[in-house]
Amino acid sequence: GCYIGTDETGSTIMGNDIGLEFISGSNNSTIGGTTLAERNIISGNLHIGIRLLDVEYCTVKGCIIGLNREGNDSLPNYDGMSMEGAVRYCTIGGTSPEERNIISGNTDYGLPLFGAGATQNVIIGNYIGTDITGTQPIGNTYGVLFDDGSYSNRVGGDTDAERNIISGNVGYGVFFYNNGTNNNLLKNNFIGTDYTGRQAVANTAGIIIDGISYKNIMDGNIISGNTQVGIGI
Repeated sequence: GCYIGTDETGSTIMGNDIGLEFISGSNNSTIGGTTLAERNIISGNLHIGIRLLDVEYCTVKGCIIGLNREGNDSLPNYDGMSMEGAVRYCTIGGTSPEERNIISGNTDYGLPLFGAGATQNVIIGNYIGTDITGTQPIGNTYGVLFDDGSYSNRVGGDTDAERNIISGNVGYGVFFYNNGTNNNLLKNNFIGTDYTGRQAVANTAGIIIDGISYKNIMDGNIISGNTQVGIGI
């Protein structure tokens, strides 16, 4: 239920350098909740909104990261939420609308996940690059980044409730990059459309795979409406 990086109205930037930082064993932590009273507005911070570094079993749910409290205008962090190092077994979002994070409007990355120890994390049910309604673009530059050896993480899942909307981003929706970034699963997401899958909310590129990234799986996604390439390898 906090405003972290804004004034008391949740509409004007008063940034910290990093909004929230959980590091080195601060495990089993929960950020946010499933009611409006538990929602955090984590926006306007100069570096990162939320940083998870070398932690396990943390949950982030029901937060607005990079927008105002109404979720309809950008109050950018530089990066929205960064998952780094040996970050493992964390869940970002959830299968109910109340658990959904809105990670949008950030200057660079919405959700970068990088480091050779970054594994077994689950990112489900979020809007990444849109407003709170899932219909209007308020893009990050990049939506989701897998980098520097992050492996065996899952974005989306078998059910519609696990679907992420990764749309409206100025650059790439999803970016797989660098050696050792492998065996990540991108499943059943909408990448370049609104939450219905019927209207375009374009990224510039849907998915880019680059820099010796290998064995990543893309299954059952809708990758449409993007202004340039759907998938570039």
